[in-house]
Amino acid sequence: MKYSIKTARNWIFAAVVLLVLVVGILPAVFPQQTDGNAFVTHIEGFVDLKKVGGDEWVSLVEGYVPKIGDEIQTGSEGWVEITLKDSSLMKIGPDSYVVIKELGYFEVTKTSTSVIELVQGKVRAWVTPFQTKGAAFFIETENASIGVRGTDFGAMFDPDSLRTTIIGIESCVTVEYRDIPGAVTAMVCEDKMLDVITGEAPGAVGNIDPALLRQFLEEMSFSDVSGAGDSGGAGDPYIDRAFINNRIELDDIYEIIVNRSNISPTGEIEVNGTAADDSYPVSAVEYSLNGGLSWDRADGTENWRFSFIPEETREYELMLRAINSRGTSSGPYDIGPWTITYLDVDTEEIAKEFLDSFIMYLETENQSGLEDLISEEYDGNVGGYYSKGELISESIEPFFDGVSTITVNYNVDRVNESSIVVETTWNTTIAGFNNDGRTTWWLKGEDQYRLTHAEGDWLLGGKTAGVKESLELTYAYLNLGSCDHVVRVLLTVPDIPLNVTEVEVELEAETCASEYRTLTRSYYKNFTGSSAGFGGEFVVESVTNCTDPHLCGSESIMYISTNSWLDGYFYDYGYDLSGFVDLP
Repeated sequence: MKYSIKTARNWIFAAVVLLVLVVGILPAVFPQQTDGNAFVTHIEGFVDLKKVGGDEWVSLVEGYVPKIGDEIQTGSEGWVEITLKDSSLMKIGPDSYVVIKELGYFEVTKTSTSVIELVQGKVRAWVTPFQTKGAAFFIETENASIGVRGTDFGAMFDPDSLRTTIIGIESCVTVEYRDIPGAVTAMVCEDKMLDVITGEAPGAVGNIDPALLRQFLEEMSFSDVSGAGDSGGAGDPYIDRAFINNRIELDDIYEIIVNRSNISPTGEIEVNGTAADDSYPVSAVEYSLNGGLSWDRADGTENWRFSFIPEETREYELMLRAINSRGTSSGPYDIGPWTITYLDVDTEEIAKEFLDSFIMYLETENQSGLEDLISEEYDGNVGGYYSKGELISESIEPFFDGVSTITVNYNVDRVNESSIVVETTWNTTIAGFNNDGRTTWWLKGEDQYRLTHAEGDWLLGGKTAGVKESLELTYAYLNLGSCDHVVRVLLTVPDIPLNVTEVEVELEAETCASEYRTLTRSYYKNFTGSSAGFGGEFVVESVTNCTDPHLCGSESIMYISTNSWLDGYFYDYGYDLSGFVDLP
């Protein structure tokens, strides 16, 4: 399928005369022009060629040497790359039509001169820095002439709207307006763009939309990047490592919250790191704090750094790229980008604010507010719970049931970067019982300093010093007549939160089925004077078989008189305890 060009073209003007008049940099005579000044190095999809002086279109093939006057057009999914003798690269994108107007390289003067007319579609050019004054590279459209002496840029032309769009990728290009009376020369540099529309006054050079730039670079990336400003090929430069203040490594992190503890006494955030290239020396590292809209150069090369003074709550989209001595640039999306937000507080304030809020929500029984302090990625550990939902439902919600007061005293012992690791020691008073403990909290910076992990004793309970976990069953004679056999069960479990008032224990004789009985913390407290466990007393009956009626009530436990023992088990809250008692 061939293109239908809707706008009349004047393809017969003399390129050399035009360039002399408009730009004034081409020599008037071209001596000793050599053959083979450019080669077709890569083709994808349908790409057709109409040779100079010919009338038929044929398929373009790799290795072809373009001639002045050749016409090339690409299909909707086709594109072609042409490598010039000075190693410059040009890519003709899909749905495009170009005319080769000049491809000159002169051995005596070492001068390279190229002129390409873009009739329709898009072209990207990566042009090597010229060493000779007379060298030049131009892309012309119906209303603009874009001149460059070593850079990376793109040009698009729509013949229906008569719009030329110039995109600056690296360095700058000069734009001469055509058929626009009174227009002056414009300069388009990296991350800038300019629209030129026939019949309208010249527009202003402005910042390029990052999405438009990314789309253009993705569609118009070079397949052979050994000399072009793309990334991904062997031997390209790359950012090796990057840090904030040598403490927060940016590898595998994309959102960073920086606080007062992360900045210097002058209020600056320093970003530093290393860059490398396996083939050529690194000549520069550039950074952007606005998502690629503008770029600045960092200090240093292989070891680089820069700093900036952040504004409160403003988000900075950091991007980095390395450039080698050939001008090849790493892609800004090889690593990162990172979103950096600054909060004008220090880590100690953040830790204290979190703990104060956490305790306040417990005291006011505001569960919805409490949920906001805990990350969806909470991975647990304290109490054996491993999700946010389990933490709230199985460890925190029981606190809201029947607990009258809680008093917490704590000290922030230690704070680390960049996730804040807070060690606290605390004392609680719950329903008249005192308890001490230690908890370590992880507040993840890129998760808005919400709780992501916790270790140690949970805030609502903890180990009682000198108390060993155990399950004890003993026989007690209480003179109850025909029901005079009583078993006392004492379960010592110091890790269960104090707000848990009762638990169940499994009691089993060898022949009769096991039964579950409730132990209470109040019984344990009354019997031992400590709040570190649960207890209860249960009547046991000697029967001839397990189906005998309960003579001593439905809560009595049956055992066959030929058996002389009773087992007890407790498996909840991460415990695995057992005990037994000999029966008469």
